[in-house]
Amino acid sequence: MAIKNHFDHDVHHQHYYTDWTTTTFARTRTENPDKGLHEVLQILLDKLQLCQRALGKNFEGEDALRTTVINACRGVPELEMALFKPATICEGLFSDLRSAVETHLARQHTTQMVTEDQYYLDRRYNGNGRIRGGSRGGGGFRGGSRGAYRGGEQRDDNGRGFKPRWRKKCFVCQKEGCWSTNHTDEERKAARTQFFSTLYFTGTQPPKDFSVHLAEYEGIEHTSQYNQRGWREEEDCEDDDDDDVAEAYLEQHDPDAPHAPNEPHEPVAVPPAVQPRRRGRPPGSKNKRKAHAYITKKEQDDLELAIKLRNDGVITTSGAPFEASDDQEISDLVGRGVFKFEQYDERLHSKIRIFKSRLVREVKGKTTKPYEKSRLVIQGYQDHGKETILTQSPTIQRCSQRLIMSLAPEMVQRGMNIELRDITQAYPQAQTTLKRTILAHLPTELVHRYPEGTLLHVIKPLYGIAEAGVHWWTTYHGHHCKELDMATSTYDPCLLITNRDDAGIFGIVGMQTDDTLMLGTPAFS
Repeated sequence: MAIKNHFDHDVHHQHYYTDWTTTTFARTRTENPDKGLHEVLQILLDKLQLCQRALGKNFEGEDALRTTVINACRGVPELEMALFKPATICEGLFSDLRSAVETHLARQHTTQMVTEDQYYLDRRYNGNGRIRGGSRGGGGFRGGSRGAYRGGEQRDDNGRGFKPRWRKKCFVCQKEGCWSTNHTDEERKAARTQFFSTLYFTGTQPPKDFSVHLAEYEGIEHTSQYNQRGWREEEDCEDDDDDDVAEAYLEQHDPDAPHAPNEPHEPVAVPPAVQPRRRGRPPGSKNKRKAHAYITKKEQDDLELAIKLRNDGVITTSGAPFEASDDQEISDLVGRGVFKFEQYDERLHSKIRIFKSRLVREVKGKTTKPYEKSRLVIQGYQDHGKETILTQSPTIQRCSQRLIMSLAPEMVQRGMNIELRDITQAYPQAQTTLKRTILAHLPTELVHRYPEGTLLHVIKPLYGIAEAGVHWWTTYHGHHCKELDMATSTYDPCLLITNRDDAGIFGIVGMQTDDTLMLGTPAFS
């Protein structure tokens, strides 16, 4: 007791409280310049845990430590990914911080490995995907364009030989051999708006002259086509005489060339190369992947089935097919506060990417009582904004599933139940809101019902958004921990068990997104 009274007094408490409130990651890194990021983070966590124990009962619990650690790590670029959506428990937060440091170091290492002044040596004949001519250069068409750079394309080594790092392609459709002038004004305007939205979101300075950037991105149409013909013919030759062949080709096909003969040339008919019949199948075999066609056909089949069921009197919903289900879906989402309608404002929305959306329609209950079902989905492909946020949610491990199934026979004999549940409309039921602005156009089926320029401003998670699964998992996991008084397994965050001492209320739960495998007493179920 004497030793406790000697050390446990207000003066020492004040010193520990000062350390508790002023210790930060930046300060710890300054005090330990010879330590790495992992070591600095561990020193910070150890010091804050020591201060918490010394401050007494008023600072006990995970919430106080979690809040202090988050405040201490604010403003550190290396830890931003972990603090975008901090974990609710300290151990999870510490793990996210360590993962953020590891990710930063990996990116830094990758950046250091790629340099523009490195020279690679490929001793294999013809390389591996390498264009003949090697590093030969010297300017002009006859040699200078056959070196390490050709038509704005750089070479890089990815471990399997030299391959072009960048090929000029269309700014609108991203296809080689196409130019933005082949597209309509609306398509070009949409591509340009998306380009500036991406720059604004990533904080990148936009180009001063967009036309110059466009010419560098996809090249000049007539010049690129002219050069590509010469390069293609030049690459078909094996030795140094191929330069003469290329020159002769240009002289023959370009009447304005300086060395072209004046007399016209008769066109030479070149017979097409005979294509071998592989495996006995005729050309144009239909035995190809049909994933995309299957999806389209499935929706068309559901529409035809809905019309047939309406004609047979099985589905008696008023209106056109899927009209009532579309209205029900939109009304439910608006009622839950998942999104709201906004009018397009050039000043507010010009620098934000606007996604597309669609209504997925299908006939449910085909073997029981059929009914029409619609689901609003955001088409979140090419979402560059997800690179800086957490999009991966935990999933149950296989050993956890086997644990529940191995306990089931004995527990069922003792009067417990094993159930498999599926949550309908899981993602829109998440209680947390999105941390970034998501705008989407109306689905094609609903455009005529609303004023022109109406957008969907998504507030809560919705199907198709990259981080929707994380928000749903946080809500569902928090419900089990708080409302059902369950604790998480030490090795699997998706395996939970009840904390209560009451034998009448016992349960083990395994979570897999919106599916739940549950073993417990009837009172728990």
